[in-house]
Amino acid sequence: MAVRKVIISMFEYLLDLLLCLLDVLLIFELMNRSYGKIPARRSLLYGIMIGLTFLCVSWYHYTGEYVNPFFDLAVYLCLLGFYPSSFKKKLLFSIALITFTLLLSGYYSGPLREAALYHLPLQLIFLLINLIVFVLFSEFTKFYSRSWENALLQQQVAYQKRRYKDLEAANKEVRELRHEMKNHLKTAAYLYKQGSQSELADYLQETLDRLTDIDQVITTGHLEIDALLNIKLRELEETGASCSADILIPSDLALPFTDMVVILGNLFDNAGEACETLPAAQRHVSFTMRYTEGCLWINMKNPYDVFSTVTKKQDRLSHGLGLKNIEKTVQKYNGTLAYSAQDHIFSVDLILYIGEPRGMA
Repeated sequence: MAVRKVIISMFEYLLDLLLCLLDVLLIFELMNRSYGKIPARRSLLYGIMIGLTFLCVSWYHYTGEYVNPFFDLAVYLCLLGFYPSSFKKKLLFSIALITFTLLLSGYYSGPLREAALYHLPLQLIFLLINLIVFVLFSEFTKFYSRSWENALLQQQVAYQKRRYKDLEAANKEVRELRHEMKNHLKTAAYLYKQGSQSELADYLQETLDRLTDIDQVITTGHLEIDALLNIKLRELEETGASCSADILIPSDLALPFTDMVVILGNLFDNAGEACETLPAAQRHVSFTMRYTEGCLWINMKNPYDVFSTVTKKQDRLSHGLGLKNIEKTVQKYNGTLAYSAQDHIFSVDLILYIGEPRGMA
């Protein structure tokens, strides 16, 4: 009988230890998905928490004092300070966990022996609850990610449609000019023979302006970037702003369209919003985009009246979430982001380490 009790006690101890370790690992994973991964000494912290789990379970089996659900709460509170700052998420999660813990702790006011009898079933319940929370959170994350990707895909289709319409309009104008070229040449020759130099100059300038309007369409060879930039430049023009663009990139630049929308879309949207409150004479935006040796450098400068990083647009999903969303995208490429606001000029500089173009990779 004594040997049997020892075996049963050892089995309960190992099972309890396994369940607690699984519970701690689930808490780790849930917090990683909620707040992001611990930035430094992650392995050391994991080892310490696993060691504390071993000590707590051993203490319970040695003294008979029940440690759960306060054990889960203690693990959570110990880990909380090591995660990246996210006050709203931490506050919401903490309130839910503390409330749940205090609610369950009310069931342990009875004798110690009675609490011990319920220990293993309750431990399984805690593990099951954490599993359910983990699965629900994972599904919610997937749903949000799919919604975001679908929105970006719809935006890509809309940009491409607008790009094709712009190209169709430009091609139509080129065909019209080609059709009329004979008449233009005849008119120019007649004005020259008549010695009407002033009229000839005005006529040629008018024709040149029409050709210049067509030449202003950006063509880098990268269809997605061309579509996005031309649409954003046209939107700027509709607000009465002008833009000087200096772009030198390969046609097979390895940058996903979703990241282009976040970075370029937000930069141009913010610049357009800032220009809307300014006099027409001050509405000028400068944009530079250059690629060299695996690095993509982007610079945007625009004037502003009152500096603000909060968008005034109603459709925030379409227009992005401003500088914070740009920062997240830049971090994906281990890049750098810097911005300044001086003398009513807002400047954004960012570098992305995207590697070689697709054709050279």
